[in-house]
Amino acid sequence: MHLKHREKIVLKRRNYWPTEEKDLQMAAKIIEKHIILNNGEPLSFVDIVMFKEFEQVDFDVPEWILELTEFFSDQYGLKKGQDITKRVLAKYMLQGQTVH
Repeated sequence: MHLKHREKIVLKRRNYWPTEEKDLQMAAKIIEKHIILNNGEPLSFVDIVMFKEFEQVDFDVPEWILELTEFFSDQYGLKKGQDITKRVLAKYMLQGQTVH
């Protein structure tokens, strides 16, 4: 199935990320800092918190993702900063692979 010319332009615009290289470099610095703070261990995408007394499990956003979100929100504003954070996380999670 081929996309029409107009659909290709819209798709291209939606994926437009002129600051990608700069953003990925900054993200790498933040991630490297948190790997060091984590004694070289891999970082998780979700922190699991267990409350024994309540027999409850909770999920938290890890500090490194919070720091990325805060940094990009400070740079670009809340909405765009969250979008950039999602793009950075997708780039690191997928490493160029497409989700099917």
